[in-house]
Amino acid sequence: MKNLSLDYFKHQPSYCLMVAPKVRDMVTKLWLDGGNLCSIAEAVLKSDLGKQSVIRYKQYVANITTVTEEYINSDEVTRSILMGFLKYIEEIYNELEYSEFGKGLADLSFNVTE
Repeated sequence: MKNLSLDYFKHQPSYCLMVAPKVRDMVTKLWLDGGNLCSIAEAVLKSDLGKQSVIRYKQYVANITTVTEEYINSDEVTRSILMGFLKYIEEIYNELEYSEFGKGLADLSFNVTE
């Protein structure tokens, strides 16, 4: 379920068009404010946006499979969905970190003097 939820958060058109930009904006803002991955993930998960994302995925699963609502709302499945969402947040964070790090290295210039 973790990998399926990660795929959903990254590739499902309805999520990508409606919610993903808001998640990316939130992660970016928190990152620019100096947040680390742990604090950013916690803030996103606790936000209405994080809760909305998990609920949307549960609705999506319920609509495409024959699993029961009881199964979808079980603690184990919810944890698995949250792990997929955390992985998604981590990927956004890493993109920010690596792009900034790479940009910083590219901007360095070394002047060799004798």
